[in-house]
Amino acid sequence: MNKIVMLLFVFGACQFAGCKDEEQLGETKGVSVSTEDATVAVGTEMDVYASVFPYSYGNETVNWTSSDPEVATVEEKESKNGISLATIKGISLGEAVITASSATDETKKATIKVTVSSHSFEELAMGEDYSSDDLITYIVPEGYPQEGDPLFTVSINGKYTGVYTDINAWEKLVSFSYFDFTPGKEVEVVITSSKSFTDYEILPKSNNITSTKEGNSIHFRLNDANQTFSIIYDDNYKGNTFHLFANAIDVEAPTESNANLIYFGPGYHDLDENYGGTLVTNNKDIYIAGGAVVNGTIVVNGNGNNVSGHGIFMKTTPNNLVLIANYARETVLKDFITCSHRDGGWTIGTHEASGVTFQNVKVVSTRYASTDGFDIVNSNNIHLKDVFIRSCDDAIAIKGLIDNIPANCPPCENMTFENLQIWNDCNNAMGLGAETRAKYYKDIHFKNIDVIFSYDDLNHHTELDERSVMNIVCLHGTFFEDITWEDVRVNRCERLACITFKDNFWFGSIQGDQSTDGGVNGITYKNVTVESNSGSSIANEILLNGWAGTPQKVIQNVTFDNVVIEGQRVSNKSDKHIITNNTNTLELVKDLKFK
Repeated sequence: MNKIVMLLFVFGACQFAGCKDEEQLGETKGVSVSTEDATVAVGTEMDVYASVFPYSYGNETVNWTSSDPEVATVEEKESKNGISLATIKGISLGEAVITASSATDETKKATIKVTVSSHSFEELAMGEDYSSDDLITYIVPEGYPQEGDPLFTVSINGKYTGVYTDINAWEKLVSFSYFDFTPGKEVEVVITSSKSFTDYEILPKSNNITSTKEGNSIHFRLNDANQTFSIIYDDNYKGNTFHLFANAIDVEAPTESNANLIYFGPGYHDLDENYGGTLVTNNKDIYIAGGAVVNGTIVVNGNGNNVSGHGIFMKTTPNNLVLIANYARETVLKDFITCSHRDGGWTIGTHEASGVTFQNVKVVSTRYASTDGFDIVNSNNIHLKDVFIRSCDDAIAIKGLIDNIPANCPPCENMTFENLQIWNDCNNAMGLGAETRAKYYKDIHFKNIDVIFSYDDLNHHTELDERSVMNIVCLHGTFFEDITWEDVRVNRCERLACITFKDNFWFGSIQGDQSTDGGVNGITYKNVTVESNSGSSIANEILLNGWAGTPQKVIQNVTFDNVVIEGQRVSNKSDKHIITNNTNTLELVKDLKFK
């Protein structure tokens, strides 16, 4: 299939849909182009397209011109059914405007702003190694497995930083990038797309960013570091999206290994080469410098050792996590990026750990599915602060996985999750369970959370009754007490909240056991807001199901304090969003409180 035939679906199909015969045969109304901005290197070429609309025989011809042929030329290669393929060639450094106009009405036209630089769009997307006292940008190291052609470039004060890619559940590109700067030293950020777009949104709204659109570029300025931004184009959360991480320069960054430190400098590092794929810290610290990518598994198992830096930990093969704090004590993990890249597996975990802090960590694990962000297993005194999570399964899952009855397993307790940004393309944003072989779940608190997007499942949308933004799913009879969600802002979601007991999970592939005692007592949802409605049958639902088997398990003392859905406060148990499995003869959900 040639390029013109393929592009009929892009331009032609949308123009013909719903058109009346007289509209198709009428005068030309306009011309569309495939992009409003383009960057080419001197001596290189790129293809662009133009479409006359509405299409009718006799008006399909497009004329191409360049405002400055000494900078960039344009030549039509093929034309069919109102779609014209042309090639732009960079001649010399500078800017030119390419115009595509209707041959039958030259007033109907569209333009492409072309920048001819010493680097192509693809080269600019790879970034550059630039360092000054106030700004550091990074090149993507050779060896990182990119997905498809780059869709974005990112410049900061005119210096380009590298863009990394992976694929989401809908086979679209998820791109992310990072840079470092001095807080208080204002920088100008320009994010340029290779594709045209009409609208965009920078989230979360709590960042309060003012931006402008110029052609295919978004411009904004930053003064404060350690911020994360997600950009959604044309309201398509399932499409091509972009994440940017703006870090403060680490003025105390080491530059080499020592007796107590394992150092990874800029470049690509495969742990298969020196560590058999898995690096166990054994009471040493790890520092991963900006510009570094480490492929493999990191196991943190010491007492008081730390992992930090601005580089990327990733894993491209199945089995094991990218990073796990295994029986670790008093450990700090901060500032780095993690990515379960091309690997449908968990990203970061703790196992029977205590006193572990994650701060300013970024997770970008977008493959469908099982790419959990954080899995906290039978651990205590866990703290997540200023963390970004993009996952294609549970963003946060607090599990009990010890092979014993819950009463004989370590509890999950004393955990705080604050100042988080969450995006889960599958399953739950914040979940306790599903496996719950833990003595109890207690004193677990989520505060100041932005949920950008939360979706239930690609293949079983609305079919699963245990998925939500705020979630407690008990597969193994145990107790939940003093669990709170406070100051949670939900931008887009399916089911909002769920508390339920089940005896199996994921179509019976994971079996539960409700033969032991359990129950839920003292759950608080405070200052929770949902702005939108997905339109699905479970949109913004609050599902509360106790266990009617033996022994019974009751959900009680659940407080809804200023829970506002689409502008309306949830004020009583008859609210349309609340669903329980109570009957006239059996009350398994009781003592609901509303403020």
